[in-house]
Amino acid sequence: PVEGLELYLGYSHNDYDGIGFGLVDPLERFTLQGQNVATLGATYEAGNLSLGFDAAFNFNGADDNDDDGLVQFAENDGNRYDTYFGLNVGYQIMDNLSAGITVLCAIDRDSNDDLFDDKADAYFAFAPEVAYSINDNNEFTVGFNYEMAGSDYSAFSIPVKWTYSF
Repeated sequence: PVEGLELYLGYSHNDYDGIGFGLVDPLERFTLQGQNVATLGATYEAGNLSLGFDAAFNFNGADDNDDDGLVQFAENDGNRYDTYFGLNVGYQIMDNLSAGITVLCAIDRDSNDDLFDDKADAYFAFAPEVAYSINDNNEFTVGFNYEMAGSDYSAFSIPVKWTYSF
């Protein structure tokens, strides 16, 4: 065994409506949805460094035309993706200062996403952030979130937050 390493594996099935997973993207606009969804994840911590990886795969769902009522589900596919990958890297710089970045990618293998004019089949996002703890109860975080899909969609935000812990 590797100290500090945790692995995760999952599977979900739903006969008719499919399973929806909101992606952990910075602006939370896209989902991965399907009748059968497999998930894989890993975390690793070593000293001041932390790493996290997760993935989700939709198979046999979003575009099925079988006899189980999935025709309407396939036609309503909207802004849903079939494959998702995420990576998070964090580093504790000092006792009260940390930094991290999250990078995400979602792919529509069947290019059936009609949200964008150019039928975007990939979504990318990244979100670096810095957190400063004043004391055990107060933490301030500032970041930069950027996402893009196809050639006609991109967005960014600069989140600033204060967290108070009891």
